[in-house]
Formats: sequence, C-alpha cells, structure tokens
Amino acid sequence: MEETKLNNTPSWEEAMMAPELTLREKDLRDRFVTEYLKDSNYVTAAIRVGFGPSFAAEYATKFSAEPYVQQQIAARKNEPAKQLTDDERKKLVEAHLIRIFTDEKAPYSSQVAALSKFQDLHGMNAPTKKELSGPGGTPLMPTTLQVVFDDSPDDEQ
Repeated sequence: MEETKLNNTPSWEEAMMAPELTLREKDLRDRFVTEYLKDSNYVTAAIRVGFGPSFAAEYATKFSAEPYVQQQIAARKNEPAKQLTDDERKKLVEAHLIRIFTDEKAPYSSQVAALSKFQDLHGMNAPTKKELSGPGGTPLMPTTLQVVFDDSPDDEQ
C-alpha cells in the first residue's frame, strides 16, 4: 500500500533518508522558509535570503524539494503570524552575525563583514574624522596666545 502525501510533505521514509543538515544549513533553510511564507514564491525567497538572481532559481528548486524545508513550511503555515519586537529582531540578527563570525569554514570576507555589522549594531565604530575649517572653507591656522602673569600683589581690604 502506497503512503499518500498531505500538502506535499515528505513521507516518513523520505525524511529518514534525507542527509542530516548542519546548524548552518538549517539556519539557511529556516530563513528560506521564513521568506517563502511571505509571498509563497521560492525564487524571490532565495533572493531575499542572499542568493544572486542567477543562482536563485537553482537553489529555490533544490531547497523546495528537501524534506526539511517541506516539513518546516507545512508546520509554519498553520502557525499564526508572530510579529517580532525590535529587541527580538536585534537578538536574532546578533546571533546570526556571531554564527558567521565564529564559523571557521566561512570565508574570511564574510567573517569581517559580520564583525563590521555587529560593531554597527552595538555602536562600536571608530569615531569619524572631522575636518575643521575657517570662514569660507579656508584652513584654520594655529594662533599664538600671549599669557602675561601679573606678579603685583592684590589689594587686600
């Protein structure tokens, strides 16, 4: 007897045969599912997750066929939409940036970009240089101050 699928969810056998995903792979697929649920479009979800337009269709097809993604879509379609607070959103972004920065397999440029964004998030940027100028944009010239000490005694009353 053949098992029927509900809502295009994978069968138990398919789910068991799927390769185990790493935390980073699950995170990517979870973000893909979140974006997909916004407009039910796999390709635009892949683009919003960060894939370039030339690769988005390929990865959208790949992800949409994976049992993990299908299970997440089925489970999350029935959930009421939850609006994140700014603090919750900030914590999610922070966790994602830390995950990228600490991932030894991530490209160095991604780690540097993640650290830079993390610094922006927490206001840890170096102060910006400001050029001071005089009237009409002319450069300021150092001035000399003449200090005169008066050694005369004060009049005491």
